[in-house]
This record gives sequence, C-alpha cells and structure tokens, in this order.
Amino acid sequence: FLLSLTPPGVVEMLGIKGVGTKKVRTIWKELEVDDLEKLRKACIDKKLASIKGFGEKTQATVLQSVEFVLSNRGKFLYSEIEDFAHRLEGKLKELAIAPYISLSGDIRRKMEIVSFVQLILGTNSIEECVKQLDAFPWLEKNEVTSSPFVWRGKDNVLNASVELKLYSEKEFASQLYIHSSGLDHLKQEAKESISFFTYARKNNFASEEALFESLEMQVITPELREGYKEIGLAKENKLPKLLE
Repeated sequence: FLLSLTPPGVVEMLGIKGVGTKKVRTIWKELEVDDLEKLRKACIDKKLASIKGFGEKTQATVLQSVEFVLSNRGKFLYSEIEDFAHRLEGKLKELAIAPYISLSGDIRRKMEIVSFVQLILGTNSIEECVKQLDAFPWLEKNEVTSSPFVWRGKDNVLNASVELKLYSEKEFASQLYIHSSGLDHLKQEAKESISFFTYARKNNFASEEALFESLEMQVITPELREGYKEIGLAKENKLPKLLE
C-alpha cells in the first residue's frame, strides 16, 4: 500500500549511497524532488546542502552516486538478464516467428555488463516477421529507432532494450557469427589478408561451425572471440575448455 503512494523515482532514490530512508523523505517533501534527475539538479544547484542535516560533503557524495546510477541506467549484469533473454528467445522460437532465431551480441558472448538483448532472425519473409514482432505482447516497439531490417524497442518485464536484426535465411549463420564476436576478433586475419569480418560477410555458411571448418581450425565459442590469442590456439587445436 505504501509503495502505491510513493513515486517510483523516490523508491529508486532509496538505493542512492549517502542517504537513508529519513533523508530521502526529507528530500522528497522539502525540495519536492521525486526522481534521480531532479535530485541531480538539486545537488548541482546546491539546494541539498541547504537542508538541515545534509551539508556540502553529503551533497557531493549524493551527486556522485546519482551520476553513477544514471550513467548505468538501462544496463544489466549478465546474471540479472540471462534468464529473461533465454525466455524471450524460447518464446520467439515457440511462436515460429522466423525459421532461424538465436541470441547474439553481448548476451551470447556472456559479457559482464549487457546494455541490450540482441537476437538474430533468419527469414525470407522479413515484412511478415516484422508484423509478428509488432504484435508480440512481451515487447514495445520504438518506431523512431527501428528500420525495415532492425526491430528495436523494450520489453515489458525488465524494461530492457531489445534489438532484433533480420536477415535472409542464407545469411543467418554468417551474421550470427559476426554479431556474436568482439571487434578485435573480427579484425584478425582469417586467410590471405582477409579479416574474419570480411570472410564471414562475403560467404554464406550453413553454420558457425562450418565457417571455422572452412578455415581448418577449431571452433571458437562466442565467449572467446575477443581478439587475444584464441585464433592461434584454435589453429593449433589448443583452445581451453571453458568453466561451466
């Protein structure tokens, strides 16, 4: 009941370092600050320090904490978003929205911080696929940032950004590889002065495994595609077994 009477921004303020419950209430009631953006402005305008019980030191600490939270808004730890990402992938496959569907990007590479959930869809009916995505109840489309071949929006559960990239069925595997690899990895030479990026883009492979097999090297999993030593190790069939 109390939560229903409290603005969401005030609830978010409770997680700010340097202020407890009583101080958040004081900020809300005395300064009429009810979200982080307003709190940041109050600190910059030195209004927070003028309240009894705060002071300039507390104001500086609060400002630093607020700016940190705002700069990371929309970003998730991998562990926070992993379950949702896999459920979204599973639901899209269950509804057969496209013949080929896979997680890609930072979520597939298991990066520590994930800014958005990306999936690659392979279909020869892109227009029909987009219509189905537009009607998908889990997601809300951003008409401004979306395009005929890229569906962008947010989910209705975590409010996380979602990006769905659409390619033809024959392009699917190569594009999945490209979007599941780090930039430094893709810049490396695949063969005869051709980068892995160019090699994958100019050839339509049946699978990511087929791409590596064509280069006579061990399959490199997305987690290892960082451009360090994985390519040399793969050529020597010495890639390490990943921790599970």
